[in-house]
Amino acid sequence: MVNNHRHRESSNLSIVQDMKWDFPSFLNVNARSLSNKTNELEVICRDLNIDIICVTESWLTEDNDTIHFAGYHPPFRNDRQGRQGGGVLCLVNENIRVKHWENLTEDNLETLWMTLHLPRLPRSVSNIILGIVYHPPNADNFKTYSHISYSLDHILQKHPDAGVIITGDFNRFKDT
Repeated sequence: MVNNHRHRESSNLSIVQDMKWDFPSFLNVNARSLSNKTNELEVICRDLNIDIICVTESWLTEDNDTIHFAGYHPPFRNDRQGRQGGGVLCLVNENIRVKHWENLTEDNLETLWMTLHLPRLPRSVSNIILGIVYHPPNADNFKTYSHISYSLDHILQKHPDAGVIITGDFNRFKDT
């Protein structure tokens, strides 16, 4: 009997090992000004074969900063409005279908929300919800918490079987 039990365990293990899910590789970076670091970041991402690049504190402005990496969709951005610094940006490998939830962009909050559609995920996961958040040091904690909660609820209503990844720079949330 012991041999049969071991055979079943080894058989189940090989089934799991044979499954090849298409889970993307991620890089999360706090750039503190991306403009002068794009070449270095592009080389790192190409060498490490990164699929999703999440950047906080991009410090980009709508007027004068363009970013494009070969092999990636045009960047998804939420630049800080009205003052210098902050901002979030995401670059997604062009082989990944992505939906940007622009309707979840809120003034004075630096977030991006996306749904990543990959061809081979575990059956229990329909796609991946990606949230990128930059929460500055003295930002309103309640507003940020509320926005994250609302955004997840909104997307999960449409994609209840999605996996969720939230990344970024949250600094220190003050005690509330």
